[in-house]
Amino acid sequence: MRRQIIQHTTQKEWDNSFDTNVRASFLLAKHSYDFLKDNGGSIIFISTVGGLRAHHRGIPYDPSKAAIDCFVRNLAIDYGLDGIRVNAVAPGVTNNLKNNLTVKPHVRPD
Repeated sequence: MRRQIIQHTTQKEWDNSFDTNVRASFLLAKHSYDFLKDNGGSIIFISTVGGLRAHHRGIPYDPSKAAIDCFVRNLAIDYGLDGIRVNAVAPGVTNNLKNNLTVKPHVRPD
C-alpha cells in the first residue's frame, strides 16, 4: 500500500486499504466468534505505530490501522465477556530493504 498525501490518494486506494485492514479483520472476527466461544482462544491483529500517531504521507494506511486499534478495543470488551482475548501488536520500524532506503541513517542499526 502506498503512503501518500490525501490529494494523491484515489478512492480505489482508500477502499483497498480499508478492505485489506478493516473489512478483513471484521470478517475474521465475525466468523471466528462461535468457534472461539466454544473452544477458547484469542485473536491477534497487526496494527502499526501509524495507527497510534499521525505521520507525513500516512494516507490511507495509517487511518485504516487506527480503525483496527479502535476495533480491537471494542472487540476486547465484547468478546472478553465470553472469555475470548483480543489484542493487537504494533511493530515499529523493521529492518528491511524498503526501510533501509527510506529511514534516516541515524535511525538504522549498525
